[in-house]
Amino acid sequence: MRCPECNRPLRRARRDYQYTESGLSNVVLEGAPVYICAQHGVQAAALRNVLAVHAAIARALFALNRPLRGAEIRFLRKHRGWSQAELANRLGVTEVTVSRWETEAAPSGAANQVVLRYLFMAPETFPPRLKFIGKPPARVPLLRIPASRSTRRATA
Repeated sequence: MRCPECNRPLRRARRDYQYTESGLSNVVLEGAPVYICAQHGVQAAALRNVLAVHAAIARALFALNRPLRGAEIRFLRKHRGWSQAELANRLGVTEVTVSRWETEAAPSGAANQVVLRYLFMAPETFPPRLKFIGKPPARVPLLRIPASRSTRRATA
């Protein structure tokens, strides 16, 4: 491999590598194989099994004793290969809600945090919800029944 900046050959080494490609700014791969340019520094990581790396990141996120942040929810959703619509369907919320959680425009809440952890750890326990197909249910207007005279006197 050659450096895209200066066209010099890159050498391979093992270093701690900030893995921003995951979408998380706080992930550092310890002793990762990297390609280094003598002039420009670390250019790229040489990861063989990205799925195993992402699974390890997911396990580390589950071990955290704090609520999941927006970028972490997005990482876990993408790690499972789900769209925002699919995650929303499994949780019974809207896509907009999932988007707001991921961008941290709205908090996910303590109950949703618990459900999110269970969902990402064991997705088979939360199958996609069935969507209603066909006509929507009939709407029945609410009838207002006037109170009897005796009820009116008692409240007055």
